[in-house]
This record gives sequence, structure tokens and C-alpha cells, in this order.
Amino acid sequence: MASTYTTNLRLTKQGDGDNPNTWGQVLNDGVISLADDAIAGYTTVSIGSAATVTLTENQGTGDQSRSAILELKGSVGGSHSAINILIPNNSKTYLVRNSITYSSAGADVIMKVAGNTGVTVPTGGTSFVLTNGTSVITHNSFKNLVVDETVTVGGNAIFKTN
Repeated sequence: MASTYTTNLRLTKQGDGDNPNTWGQVLNDGVISLADDAIAGYTTVSIGSAATVTLTENQGTGDQSRSAILELKGSVGGSHSAINILIPNNSKTYLVRNSITYSSAGADVIMKVAGNTGVTVPTGGTSFVLTNGTSVITHNSFKNLVVDETVTVGGNAIFKTN
């Protein structure tokens, strides 16, 4: 029976009797290392002059879209008013750091699943982005957040009480 792959993280599912005497290497490289990337992996995604950047997604081997943390670097503006970052149409969460240089006002970086609207990743910020495989949302507010150190607000702040 041939190996298959999990739906969301594309981890190797070895077929019965596959890889005799070498299954440990397949398990380490095709499952454990990839799960480590999905939980805590960091990947830099370079933005160039293309209007769309598609994150790599490989079956059973390393890729960009499996990483938990993405840092977007490069430059936006000029020939494109927006750069679309296409992510796989599987459920997944990302912590996204936008380190892009903007050469024109109104340029955006949008994370989305192909064929859908997506969300704008804030300039110079870090966002928690999640997808159910169809829609993409960002969540930058949290309930019951406890801060034990100084908080610096660089823009408008709204404080609410229950």
C-alpha cells in the first residue's frame, strides 16, 4: 500500500508494510520534523514585483505554508497596489509579521485562499491569521488579556469594562 498524506499539514502517512528497515527516517522527516514546522516553524516569504505570491505546499517535505510563523519581506508599490499571498485551502493558523517596505501609499498585502477575498496584513505589525480552507480572517483582539509589563500604544486605543 502506498504512502498517503494528511489533509491539512500534508504529513506522511506510511502505507502498511512500506519502507521496511527505513520507516524511522520517513517518520522523522515526513512527520515529526514537519509537525515541528507547523507548530513553531519560522519562514521568511520574499515579496517581489509579482502581484501574487503563492506559498509552497509540498506533500511530505518542507514548504512555506506549513510554518506557524511567516515574516513577509520585500517591497510593495509602484506597478502593483496590492500583493496577494495565496495560502493553501486547508484549515491552518499563522502568526504573520509584516516587514515589507511600502514604496507607494495605499499598497496592501492581502493573505487569502485562491478565489476569496482575504485579509489585509497591517503595515509593520504582527497578526494572528486563520483560515478554514475557504475564508481567511485575522484576529488582533483578545479577551481577558493580562499584561504584566508596560503597554505602549502607537495609535488609537479603546479600553472597555465589562
